[in-house]
Amino acid sequence: MSLTATPSIFEVHPDCEDSAPVWLAEARNEAWERFTSLPMPGPKDEPWRFAGIRKMALEGFGAAQAVEGSVGGDENAFVFVNNRLTQRPKPSQNGVIVCTISEAAEQHGELFRRFFHAQGAPLGSEKFQQLHLASKQSGVFVFVPRGTVVEAPIVVEHWVGEGAVFPYTLVVAEENSEVTVIDRMRSLDDTGAGFALGLFDLYAAEGAHVHYLRSQNLNLASRSLAVGSSVVGRGADVKSLLLNLGCGWSRNEHVSYLNGEAANSDMLAVSIPTGEQECDQRTFQHHRAEHTTSDLLFKNVLYDKSKSVFGGLILVDEGAHHTDAYQTCRNLILSDTAEAHSMPGLEINADQVRCSHGATTGQIGEEEVFYLMARGIPGPDARRLIALGFALDVLEKISDQRIQSEAATALEAKFADLF
Repeated sequence: MSLTATPSIFEVHPDCEDSAPVWLAEARNEAWERFTSLPMPGPKDEPWRFAGIRKMALEGFGAAQAVEGSVGGDENAFVFVNNRLTQRPKPSQNGVIVCTISEAAEQHGELFRRFFHAQGAPLGSEKFQQLHLASKQSGVFVFVPRGTVVEAPIVVEHWVGEGAVFPYTLVVAEENSEVTVIDRMRSLDDTGAGFALGLFDLYAAEGAHVHYLRSQNLNLASRSLAVGSSVVGRGADVKSLLLNLGCGWSRNEHVSYLNGEAANSDMLAVSIPTGEQECDQRTFQHHRAEHTTSDLLFKNVLYDKSKSVFGGLILVDEGAHHTDAYQTCRNLILSDTAEAHSMPGLEINADQVRCSHGATTGQIGEEEVFYLMARGIPGPDARRLIALGFALDVLEKISDQRIQSEAATALEAKFADLF
């Protein structure tokens, strides 16, 4: 498909729904002005160091158009096809709000406005964050009242065809509540070039628990850029897992703000690029209070001529004593032509802290392969099993069994397709 005849999202103001509240319409117009005034990121910009700017190739994407017919999916999920809601589950109870972003703006304006696009994009994608704000978002707003435990996971499926879509997941968990949210990104077919520009913001108030999975498996013609944040209050816990299984080019930016004493954030990711795919990951663990903890573990399994980039920073503010923070990026290289770039970092401004960061890059040892082959497993299967075990190790840090199960199934399917 030729994209040159399509009006570009970089040239045409996105169409927003007529029913949008005045404050939202004004915010979108202001965001469009900021978007058009900000420069495109370049390879000399530090937040985009080592990034394959040319592989982004976003200029030809217009707004995604409506698609006739329906797609399969989880019957208990919100389903969006090319930015349009096509299915919704039964309404939530016990005061829990689960609705589309548009419905949240219209029906829960004051509450929704407090959290909508409140965190920005400090890791390099401010221009794209402004484009997202200027556009009509697909996705859900989840609000869990104080002391409420949502038993079943909230599932959101985004099906992407040709053009640009703007998914957004906004989760607000009040004091001592608990919720699990699963986002799935898939392509409608194997050839349609889509651009998924998504945001996810996770808020956990005092004592709350938020579990989040974002599984991206778009086709190789597509591009994905996700900007996310976790805002963690006193004694709260947020565990997030990002799976990057598709896309010709993808970039994830994720910031954790540990705002209250004893707050905890686990930031986990698994990426499996093949062919000439590129996976770019930037993170920021910001410890703002005493006795906070964070643990980051990113694993990349690289095949063929693929490329991964990781840039992360742990920042401990003055007065954030007794911080306990870890940052680890591990790369498994399965070809001589794959590339892995890792840039972990620390900035400590407090006393009595325990922080560490590190990155490793290696290949499968022949001893491991020989061990399995000696037990009757063919060489290619042995390498697949070792790589799968390397990736599945991340899931041991997930306490939510539903996320763990879905992620394991997705990873097993991905490795099965590679051989």
